Order: sequence, then structure tokens, then C-alpha cells
Amino acid sequence: MIRLADEWKFYQDKNGQWQWRKLIANKVVAVSFDGFPSRRQCIGDAKQRGYIVPLKSALVRK
Repeated sequence: MIRLADEWKFYQDKNGQWQWRKLIANKVVAVSFDGFPSRRQCIGDAKQRGYIVPLKSALVRK
């Protein structure tokens, strides 16, 4: 069985609040219920729901 990678999107809504969305295979499977005043708080909420902060070394392509 192939497991598709989760993709997380963090963005500001029209009111300037930070929101997150979790996508699998380009389909939204979860969203934040609340807006957050800072990106850091938004990421903290996403972490409680399974988001893992990528390592910087994983972002560097060799």
C-alpha cells in the first residue's frame, strides 16, 4: 500500500487571521476551526493535530 504524503498549507484569511489546511492527494481533509492572530499560534494548533515541522536539512536539495 502506498501512503501519500500529507501537505499542510498555512495562510492568512480575509480578516488577517492565520488558518491551516491539511491536504492529501490535493484534497482538503482537515481545516482549522479557528483563526489565529499569529502564524506561530496557527502552527502550534496544527502540531496538535499531526503537523510535523520539516527539518531544515530535509528542505535542502542535494
